[in-house]
Amino acid sequence: MPLYKQPSRSIASYGFFSDIHSAAEKLELCLELVGDVDHNICCGDLLGYGSNGANETINLVANNIGIENCVIGDGDEELLKTVPIEDMTSEMFELMYDHNENLKKENPREAKDYRERNEGNFARYLAISEMKKHLTENNSKFIEKLEDRYVGQFTLGNIQFVYAHSDYYKLNGNNRKLNGFSRKTDAPLRLEKTFYVMGKNKHKCLILGHSHIPFIASMDANGEISLRYVYVNSNGNGKEIILDDPDDPTLHVLGLGSVFGIKYPNMRKRRRKNEPFFDTSKMSFGKMDYDGNNAVFELFVKSVNEN
Repeated sequence: MPLYKQPSRSIASYGFFSDIHSAAEKLELCLELVGDVDHNICCGDLLGYGSNGANETINLVANNIGIENCVIGDGDEELLKTVPIEDMTSEMFELMYDHNENLKKENPREAKDYRERNEGNFARYLAISEMKKHLTENNSKFIEKLEDRYVGQFTLGNIQFVYAHSDYYKLNGNNRKLNGFSRKTDAPLRLEKTFYVMGKNKHKCLILGHSHIPFIASMDANGEISLRYVYVNSNGNGKEIILDDPDDPTLHVLGLGSVFGIKYPNMRKRRRKNEPFFDTSKMSFGKMDYDGNNAVFELFVKSVNEN
């Protein structure tokens, strides 16, 4: 799998965005809040599950970020694979039905879970199919160009950065997906494996989207891992990471959260779990400045109406 590299830079500033999901107005506000930077980077999931805002979002990304600084998200990938509803065959529908019927005999609880999940997936499928029809020809081509762009990389001085949506493992030819570390039960093992791959590839910092929850995870020289979720009571002024020594063995994984937040009906379980601690309607994004010695990354959580 290709790793999309950019040249090493002595001085640079970056804006980081992920999981926009067709929220063009929010992306425009985030770009404004980040301000004038040398490079903007998008960690995938440009589009949502409806046609509203899809073309406007791609236009903003194309004009302010560029295809060379984008990686594909699972939502974007799903759009590429979606068959228009009018082209769905009766065999496709029967296959879904037969699978659920077989599960009923073998495992009724799993069949119920599958049916509920399948109903949600089918509603999402219809929305994606509808959105696909509304994309302009140029914007359809833009999404097509994202295919297989899973991982990007850039270097500041001697510090190696890599960014992805959730498929960092694909860098090593592994098809397993990261899940954004949004579930605390999975986070330790996932982080341990991720830091192992990072160390093997000499990547100092990994920047991810996908989970819609902003977080900062670090592993020190002793292998101790810390995971911090960025809650709204951090007042939205930004959590800061300073990378000032390329010889420092500490590794970092930075979860950007989402420009959009969490609002989809099929994410209601995640909302119920996280909203006591995290306002899922807020947008989040990152910014980094490098002065030739220090790379300072800030992770922001902002309200939509903030200037």
